[in-house]
Amino acid sequence: MNIMLKKYLIDQEILVDKKLDYKSDRYLSLSVLESKKAEIVNKTPFDDFETSVALKAIDQRITELYDLITVNHKRVDGITELADEIVDELSEQISEEIKALNRKIDLLLPKAKKERQVKLLRDPVSENLLPIILANAGSYCKRKKDLTRAQLRITYTILYHCGLRVGEIRHLTEKDLETAIKAAQFNLVHHKTKKAHIHVLSKKAVEDLQNLTCEFLTVFHKYQYNYLFGKNRPMTNKNLIKVVNKDLKTTCTKFNIPFNIKSHSFRVNMITNLLKVTSVQNTASIIGHSDIRSTMSYNRYTLSKTEIQNLLNKINKLDCTD
Repeated sequence: MNIMLKKYLIDQEILVDKKLDYKSDRYLSLSVLESKKAEIVNKTPFDDFETSVALKAIDQRITELYDLITVNHKRVDGITELADEIVDELSEQISEEIKALNRKIDLLLPKAKKERQVKLLRDPVSENLLPIILANAGSYCKRKKDLTRAQLRITYTILYHCGLRVGEIRHLTEKDLETAIKAAQFNLVHHKTKKAHIHVLSKKAVEDLQNLTCEFLTVFHKYQYNYLFGKNRPMTNKNLIKVVNKDLKTTCTKFNIPFNIKSHSFRVNMITNLLKVTSVQNTASIIGHSDIRSTMSYNRYTLSKTEIQNLLNKINKLDCTD
């Protein structure tokens, strides 16, 4: 008798464990659904009516599943198996609805910004480097070398004297260049800010542009280009930067120039030189910065390499005397 009673108790214990396992597994699957729903809630405030209704429907179905599990885990195995199928079916439906909501929210919410890669600081194009860059302009080119050379020589002269971004010269026409020389100024729309700005030219800048008559004839008459970089329409900003940087890299490699010279190096040089002779406010006004903080970021260039070396040499001398 004791043996039978013991066997009965063991069987009952196994049955209870099965029911508890069933209940815990089902609650675990529901907790996963709840966590997915919580992720959606954290993404957006849900002011949209359609989204709110969908969330209420999901809430109701999850509540139904909880009730179904709570009631049926106490019943016999046959009923439990039937509840099993219903729970699986409803869980699948809820999962699909949550996925649909996630897709919709992903379309509405702004995409996460990619981390910007930190680039090396560009060195300025000094007056000593400019003649080398001009003399070697277009040397990498194999086809229409005279055209590329003429385009780049005009480009480098303008960038050096005005401190423009490359994107701001790609729309220039022959008429724009002739007007700039006569008026001693460029009236341009800045590529980055989409704002108009007048860049005044120095006497030296006007003289250097006037000396590029052969280059103007090559681009606008021999090859009949309507734009400085484009026969019928301007070259894209991205491609133009590639052309300029490739040419600058070729020159630096050929002459063993150990500096990081890029298309923006001309602008760096212009702003650096202005900061040495005038205030930050005046520099921002001349160069066309709408925010003075942009100009302030160029303060890191105000001391030249030679000036820094002289200061460091003074420190070394002090160490020696001590």
